[in-house]
Parts: sequence; C-alpha cells; structure tokens
Amino acid sequence: MIPTLSVELDEGQLREMNRKLERFADSIAHPIEANRQASIALYGWTIRNFDRQGSLQGGWAPLRPSTIRQKVRIGKQVPLVRSGHMRSGFAQFYSDDNAGVGNEVEYSKYHHYGTSKMARRELLPRRDVVLQIGLKVYGAYVDRQVARANA
Repeated sequence: MIPTLSVELDEGQLREMNRKLERFADSIAHPIEANRQASIALYGWTIRNFDRQGSLQGGWAPLRPSTIRQKVRIGKQVPLVRSGHMRSGFAQFYSDDNAGVGNEVEYSKYHHYGTSKMARRELLPRRDVVLQIGLKVYGAYVDRQVARANA
C-alpha cells in the first residue's frame, strides 16, 4: 500500500497561502531586476573570455603569420586588439522581457563568426554558457522572491 498524506487547512490558512502566492506571482511578473543581473553576469563572462583570448570556450585560433608581422610592425601583441575599440564595444542590455550582451562594433561579427579569410574567434558566450548563467541568476532570483513572499 502506498502511504498517503492528508493536509487540512482552515479558511484563514487558505487566505494566507493565497496571499503569499499572489505576492510571489506579482514579484516575478516583471523580472527586470533578474534580467539586469543576468546581463551583468553575461557581460562579465564576455569580458573575461575576451581578456583570456577565448579560453572560456576552448581558446581562439592562433593568428596567421602575416597578422603577427603586422602587429609587430605597429607595436601590438594581443590578438584582436589594435585600438581597444572592439573590447570597449561590449555592452549589456536588459528589459522586462530579455537580457543579453552584444557588441555593435561593425567588425566584431567577423571575428565572432569568422570569414573565408579569418578564423572564427568566439567573443560571446555559447548557448550552454548562457543557460548555465541563466539558471544560476534566475534560480537565485526565484529563491529571493519566494523568501519575500513568505515573509
């Protein structure tokens, strides 16, 4: 026989439970704070990945010898950095509906996706990384909202 559990609540307990559930539902209806936190986490990850030359996703392809010679000529050593414009172009964004990080510097997409003449060097996090960050950030957000609703 399967054990059963029976719970009986009086009207006051049901009202209290409904009040807490409504408070929780209201608090997660507009998750802009969680989205802001997610965008910050995604931005931080992206900057760390860039500074570590893509090592958070397996590393970037080595520079071609012609690129290395050109960088030596102009006194630069770090891959994908000449002026610092692309690195400083990363920006976080968020709203009630989404969160993310991107780069509006026109040539950043060529580095991220690669071309027939340029190796792919991923700048932004892959889907699995975004999901991992999202689970952590939104899980903590829900935990906080549950605690507030129960206060």
